[in-house]
Amino acid sequence: MMSTHDLLAQTKSLPRAGWRSPAYGVLAFAAFAATIGVWLLMVLDDGRTPARATADLFLTFTNLTTLLVGVVAACIASGLVWRWLSLSHLTVTTMAVVTGVVNALLLDPALPGGWWGVVDLFQHYVMPLMLLGLWLTVGPRFAVSWRTLPAVVAVPVAWLAVALVRGTMSDEYPYDFLDAGANGWASVATMVVVLLALLLGLGAAFVAIDRARSRRS
Repeated sequence: MMSTHDLLAQTKSLPRAGWRSPAYGVLAFAAFAATIGVWLLMVLDDGRTPARATADLFLTFTNLTTLLVGVVAACIASGLVWRWLSLSHLTVTTMAVVTGVVNALLLDPALPGGWWGVVDLFQHYVMPLMLLGLWLTVGPRFAVSWRTLPAVVAVPVAWLAVALVRGTMSDEYPYDFLDAGANGWASVATMVVVLLALLLGLGAAFVAIDRARSRRS
């Protein structure tokens, strides 16, 4: 694992030119607006209590990713640098792209009607593409170490573990493909392996791209 000193050293060496793009501010605003919009739709459209809607924001991978993208994008747009920025940026980029891929391959890619469709379009299509595009064209680039990779996927792996444990206790799963009662543990285990492979594969690809582009810049 990468030490705190290594991560801090990388963050201190961030390029100061170009990476504070106003587009990151737009992305942050849109991500926070989508998060608030989902919460309101849960309460007003689905009839959930405010407390339950708040809990569900963190229990659904897509909504958790949207909130984290907003936080990281806001920090980048404002120039707020902290020691874990390199790790946080690669983590949310990996999570956002996984959100889009899983929605396209495992869930129903068709957009729902009404305001749910607007939020769905942003979370599963606009947000991943915008975040990935900004990172590739604007930066920031950190030249992170390969030792960062386990930490990059730590948040989504932790979410997956919590979702499975909570599901076995309450029989409530955020996504149908994780429902062991309906699909059986063999099917769920297969999906977990696929998701872990996707997370590690994308995380490794992003680390490799970041290192390659950092050497050229």
